[in-house]
Amino acid sequence: MIKDIRIQNLATIADLQLSLGTGLNILTGETGAGKSIFLEAFAWLTGLRADRSMIRDGKEYASVEMVLDQIPQSIQQVLMDQGWEDIESLIVFRQIYRTGSSRILLNHRHITVGFLRELFRPLILLHAQNQSVDLMKKSYHPLYLDAYNDYKLQNAIRNYMKQWDFYQETLQVYQMFQSNLISAKEESFLKFQEEELNSANLSEEELHELEEELRVLENGKEIVKRGQQVLDRIHGSDHLIELTEGLHQDLEVLAGYYEKLTPFIPEIAVITESFLEVGATINELVLDLELNPQRLEVIENRLQVYYDLTRKYDMNLSDLLIYLRGIQEQLFDFKEAAEKKSQLLDNCQKAKSNTEAAAKRLTQERQRVAQLISTLITEQIQGLEMRDACFEVQVAQRSELNVSGYDEIEFFIRTNLGSSLMPLRKIASGGEASRILLALLICQGESGTTDTMVFDEIDSGLSGKAALRVAEVLHDLGRKHQVICVTHQPQIAAFADHYYQLQKTTDLDQVYTQAVQRRGEERITALSQLVSGEETSRSGHEYAKEMIIYAEKRKEQIDYEARSNH
Repeated sequence: MIKDIRIQNLATIADLQLSLGTGLNILTGETGAGKSIFLEAFAWLTGLRADRSMIRDGKEYASVEMVLDQIPQSIQQVLMDQGWEDIESLIVFRQIYRTGSSRILLNHRHITVGFLRELFRPLILLHAQNQSVDLMKKSYHPLYLDAYNDYKLQNAIRNYMKQWDFYQETLQVYQMFQSNLISAKEESFLKFQEEELNSANLSEEELHELEEELRVLENGKEIVKRGQQVLDRIHGSDHLIELTEGLHQDLEVLAGYYEKLTPFIPEIAVITESFLEVGATINELVLDLELNPQRLEVIENRLQVYYDLTRKYDMNLSDLLIYLRGIQEQLFDFKEAAEKKSQLLDNCQKAKSNTEAAAKRLTQERQRVAQLISTLITEQIQGLEMRDACFEVQVAQRSELNVSGYDEIEFFIRTNLGSSLMPLRKIASGGEASRILLALLICQGESGTTDTMVFDEIDSGLSGKAALRVAEVLHDLGRKHQVICVTHQPQIAAFADHYYQLQKTTDLDQVYTQAVQRRGEERITALSQLVSGEETSRSGHEYAKEMIIYAEKRKEQIDYEARSNH
């Protein structure tokens, strides 16, 4: 339970220290005295979002600190699993700076806000005024049902969320992969281009040869004429071959007389051979030109294929061949991607199937717990002066999955005998909503490890017998839990085991909030202020005294009945 709490630099609170007790702790105070700020501190200590705008004017930080003892075994086990020692008591400290930085300490060791939330949200049940309004909204009803601490239900919720998260991850991976794939239309176009370019059988070597041959063919007459002249000079009478052969014979004879001429004989032979090779090559060229008059048309048609494709794709042959290789790589990757896509789709379908199965199990557990809660809440609210009321949690089905499964959860109520169950959001009054909310929170707290229950005007909209019954219920809760309740109702304040009054003072244009524990006559005086609003009213004082006497007797009866029932 919470033993001590200290708040510094939080709105109107400069430095407030308060020791809390077991049972029912009541806080009262005039409007603006700082009750909501006091409760904001509890929100900070349970890991909820801290609002920097609430830091006191002129200060750089705000901090809250609480000391807890009698730590439940389940919480001790969580801490021991994390390597903590000496955890019979805990000191939690949270500090928020205007700059946005913060620090959280647990027994003087740094922890994260996530760990703070995980540790203390189950331990401290925190009620805020707006929850009565939220109760009228259907969207909040699943939160109340799922907060019930039933092992099978919580296990089903965890399992479903695990499956749902995995399904969403696999679906996201598949969708991202799908978005990066080329479309079937794009694939078809790439295949067309690949076939077009492949069938053309293009090569830079062939293009070079064709262009060379074209130059030859386009100058065929001139080449034949010049070639024939060369042949005549090589092979005609008194021409090169005759001259070189005669020269060779003469040198052989002369070398017999003068050896220095001998080295020139092979050179003359090489020259003769070169002339013969030139003649043969030119003769081949001339004959080819004379025997293949259609070759020019063939060459031109083939070159036109090259020219058409390079113009169509607006790139030279070298780039076009690179582009073709790129297309082939894309199509290869697409083939592999299609196989991967099939695998990813299979993963999605399996994940969805597992999620659907988990959702069905979750529905079964919700329906079971819904029946249990319906009975418990009905019993609670009938004991809160709603004698003919019947409460029911209905779990309907959607056709499509979402983050909460297949289930549409809504609270229904019947407030009078003979009437039909109607949606809570349509017929419940403010006072009825407060009592139903109290019943829900009691069920939530009783079902789990809740040690401390904090209520902010849970009695809103109540008076008379209904308020008195709420007071009795809060006292009964206080036998098993530490209860902290902010109230404006004298009937509830009279049942306090520990009574605190929040007071607001002003000094040098600064507002200060202090909490003072009231005992004996001071408690009667504080209670009389709730009754009449006048501290000196004798009638209010007497009435407050009578209320406290009645409350003490009624508490004894409740305690006796509880012991007898056990």
